[in-house]
Amino acid sequence: TNLIFILFESLESWPIDDVCGYKFMPNIEKLVHNKHVLYCDKLKSQTRHGNSADGQMIGATGVLPISNGATCRLYAENSFPSFADRYSQAAIVNPTPKTWGQDKMTFGYQFKTLIEPQINHSWDDEGVINEMLHYVNKIGDQFAILGITVTSHVPFAYGAEHVQFNIEGMPQIMSAYLNCLSYTDSCVGILINSILNNDTLNNNTTIVISGDHTIFRSQDTEIDNFAAKH
Repeated sequence: TNLIFILFESLESWPIDDVCGYKFMPNIEKLVHNKHVLYCDKLKSQTRHGNSADGQMIGATGVLPISNGATCRLYAENSFPSFADRYSQAAIVNPTPKTWGQDKMTFGYQFKTLIEPQINHSWDDEGVINEMLHYVNKIGDQFAILGITVTSHVPFAYGAEHVQFNIEGMPQIMSAYLNCLSYTDSCVGILINSILNNDTLNNNTTIVISGDHTIFRSQDTEIDNFAAKH
């Protein structure tokens, strides 16, 4: 079975449902109600000082991060157990080079290929999905690929600049976050539909979508009050 793993930046479970009557993530919401999908919405974030890098490590290896410091910086020379070790073709798509020691950690996690833009450049989530699909179509079968999204990273600049949904009274940062998720959801939809419409891949490919960590867990009175009201 081929494996496609999307590490979805800052994804929490509550935006997958309706928020104030709006569907911000219709593609993933549709998956949640698919009989072929296992949906786990009671996960507890166990990332530490490594944040996104810890989320990637947990997802790829099942190993929990160290309590102090970033695992990817202190143990970058280690070789970790990983699902990637079971595949002769295994790649990571990283949209931002030089982040969290990805150049070393990719191979520490037993992946064989690191796909990323040139130094001083980056990809948005559409670019990440396109690179994933390019790899999938090139390899064809017997592969694993992990793609890291980035558009919904704090401070949610994309969502602030591209407001598709505008809900009265919603705190600006919350609105920007949800609009970022809406964009990334549309990119994920492209990948899902591409796999489903591929006669070779639609019956032998497992797709995993996971957030890397939580985002709104500080005491933000404005967000808390809005959430309580709605």
